[in-house]
Amino acid sequence: MMKSIRELYRFELYKILHSKLTVSFVLILAALSVIMGLQLSKGARDLIIYDEVRTLNGLVINDETVDRMNADLVNIDGLEKEENYKYMGLAHTVNMINEGDGLNSAEQFYQNRLKFQHLNMEELRLSDGEKQWWTQQEAEIQKPFVYVPQLNVKTFAEYMTNICLMAILLTAICLSGVFAGEYRKNMDQLMFSCRNGRRQTFVAKIAAGMTFSIVWILLFTILLALSLWLRTGLDGLSGVIQLEVPYSAYNLSFLQFIGIQIIIVVTATVLFAAMAMALSAIFKNGVAVMGTMVGIYLISQFVNIPLKFRLISQVKAMFPTELITVWSLADFRLIKIAGNYHSMYSVAPAIYIIIAIVLVLAGHLAFKQSQR
Repeated sequence: MMKSIRELYRFELYKILHSKLTVSFVLILAALSVIMGLQLSKGARDLIIYDEVRTLNGLVINDETVDRMNADLVNIDGLEKEENYKYMGLAHTVNMINEGDGLNSAEQFYQNRLKFQHLNMEELRLSDGEKQWWTQQEAEIQKPFVYVPQLNVKTFAEYMTNICLMAILLTAICLSGVFAGEYRKNMDQLMFSCRNGRRQTFVAKIAAGMTFSIVWILLFTILLALSLWLRTGLDGLSGVIQLEVPYSAYNLSFLQFIGIQIIIVVTATVLFAAMAMALSAIFKNGVAVMGTMVGIYLISQFVNIPLKFRLISQVKAMFPTELITVWSLADFRLIKIAGNYHSMYSVAPAIYIIIAIVLVLAGHLAFKQSQR
């Protein structure tokens, strides 16, 4: 049985990879990954900034640093002077939570962090237990912060949302015909009449679709990282995420956050692949599969759910393209399981896999019922 599944798996993978639509679309997505990483829209000024901000690498964000920056900038317009380009990243960090006319001390910066943190928790309607959990997380963050230029790794983290969108499009377009194609070509009954045309074929198709999707999404991520590294370098991975979202209480470096993003994207790809193939078996129409998946994505982007409807709004926040955004680091809502709190990052991959299994089972039921 395993031998027949392996043979069918290779055959199904061959069919996916040798589709003209698949080849052309994969090449387009690969090109987009490289273009994003190369940042061809960046001008000479931006490249100078990337070089200048590195001169502040390792600077501790304390009173001396704040005084030095304030003296050089005088006002925020001072950032437009070429000799002050080096402060772009640092000014972004300390002024994001700044209130009033200026930042007078590092202590003011760290106090404002906590103030904005608590205001955000109130807006998100956190329980006392959640607030206490985050207080413990905040206590583990080392202060004062050490400034590490993070412009390029921040770009990498931001573009991971595009990689996740690519996963939706890749699975919707390239896997929509995995089952639907058999019906369109009237090959389904011939396939069902074969000795290995039922369960083994289904398993082989699912395995081939999953492999195809995961491998290509990982390759797109690697292409993005390599092209970004060639264009501007990839330093800043050791910087804390508070350099981008200062009031976040996550005790993470950029490298750790990007690792979380990749895990979420890979498990989300499994979910999208399962959805595409299940819908292919249910609808028996590739266009319907593509329309449904793209439609679900568009609805998730344009429907705004007020925070007062916490359960529904948090479910929406768990959608992969929203969960991996840099600004999700400011979402303090937790999930309570067996009396313990967990971040959405830690729970989401398991949820995606469970939903994927349910979808595969639904697809299998539709596949069996079609064997008339």
